[in-house]
Order: sequence, then C-alpha cells, then structure tokens
Amino acid sequence: MEEVKTTRQELLRLKKYLAQVKNAKKLLEEKRDTLVEEFLKLKREFVKKKEELFEKTREVISLVEFSVKYNPISKIDFISSKPRANFELESTTFFTMGVKSKMFKIKNFHFEEIDKEICPKSFFDAILKFKEIFPQFIELASLENTLNKLANAIKKTRRRVNYLKEIVIPDLEQKVKYLTQRLSDQERESFVFNLKFKSKISAKSLAI
Repeated sequence: MEEVKTTRQELLRLKKYLAQVKNAKKLLEEKRDTLVEEFLKLKREFVKKKEELFEKTREVISLVEFSVKYNPISKIDFISSKPRANFELESTTFFTMGVKSKMFKIKNFHFEEIDKEICPKSFFDAILKFKEIFPQFIELASLENTLNKLANAIKKTRRRVNYLKEIVIPDLEQKVKYLTQRLSDQERESFVFNLKFKSKISAKSLAI
C-alpha cells in the first residue's frame, strides 16, 4: 500500500473517492446486466432466424442438386453465369447502451427474368427461392455483427467491474481503514501526552 497523508482532510477525500468508485461500479454492473439482457434477446432472435434460413437454404440446395443430376451441366453453367440481380444496401445506425451497430437491408432489389424455355423447372424454382431468402442472409449477417459487438462490450464492462471490485475498492478500503486507525492512534497519543503534561504542571505548582 502506498503511503498516504495522515490528515483528517485526506481521510475525508479517500472516503468520498471510495463512495464515487462504488457508485461507478454499481452503474457499470447495471450497464453489464442491460447489455447481457439485450444480447440474450437478440441471440434468441438470431437463432430462430438462422434455423428458418437454414431450412430454406437446404431446399434451394436440394433443387440445385436435382437440376445438376438430371440436366446437362453446360446448361446449368450457362444460366448461372449471367448476372441477374441488382440491389442497394440500406444501413441503419443504432446504439445499445453506448454500443454502436448497423443493420443492413436490401433495397431496390431487381431480378432479371429467366427464360423458362431453356431453364429446367427445378433450377428455376431454386433461383426463385434464393431470390426470396437472399435479403434474409444480409439481415442475419447484420444481426450477427451486432451480437459480436455486444459480446465485446459485455467483456469490456465485466473487466472494468472486476477491476474496481477486486483491486481499486479493496485498496481504497484498506487505505481508509489504515488512515482511520492512524488518526485514532494519534488522537489517543495526543490525549495521553496532554494529560501527562497537565499532571507535570500541576505537580510543579504544588511543589512551589
């Protein structure tokens, strides 16, 4: 423990600082709990959407595999090689307990018509289903990014809480305890000294 000034003013300063640190810890704990609550809520939403999207993606893959199996691969490659989609990304910035995140969504999604005469039905259905779920991939990725940022914020806030709880506060409490004891000892020593001094003065007066 570093040396502290043995004064009443220093004791009052340390007590005030200790109270401020305890209040800061409480606020950080509240922030941490709110972040955890928000994280769990978004995680439930993320898991639900991911499971739904996984099932839809399996349908698309099954249709593509069926098309590749029963149609010339050259025809599938020809249809797949042409760019068919145009879109814009719209971003929205939001804050959760000071954590900045962005949510992306597909905007102005245009898909080129496909010639059904040359496109196998199974592959055509796969394209239509993928067109339907593609925007959901963007939203899911945005949600995952938000979860990662919240997780990092929770870790950082937890470290700060632990630092105050395990290092700063015990150190301050020890200093306050030490200074309180030292001042008490000094007052007792001063009282005893004054008492002895008065006794000597009284003894001298009686002797005269």
